[in-house]
Amino acid sequence: MEGLEIIPRNKLDTLPKVTGVYLFYAQKQAPIYIGKAVNIKERVKGHFSQPSYGDNLFIKQVSKIGFIETGSEI
Repeated sequence: MEGLEIIPRNKLDTLPKVTGVYLFYAQKQAPIYIGKAVNIKERVKGHFSQPSYGDNLFIKQVSKIGFIETGSEI
């Protein structure tokens, strides 16, 4: 996928504060969750610091985070 950058879960602070799409990966190659955000860094950190019921279904499995910067949230 063009423009996709992937970082380990323990490097959340290196995520950019830009609009884009983010992907959570478990140990396998396929993403287990895809989301969009106005601020990728804050949105992803929110999944880990204040997980919702839905987040609790997969958040412990996340080993890598991918992201693609976009021009807008749309």
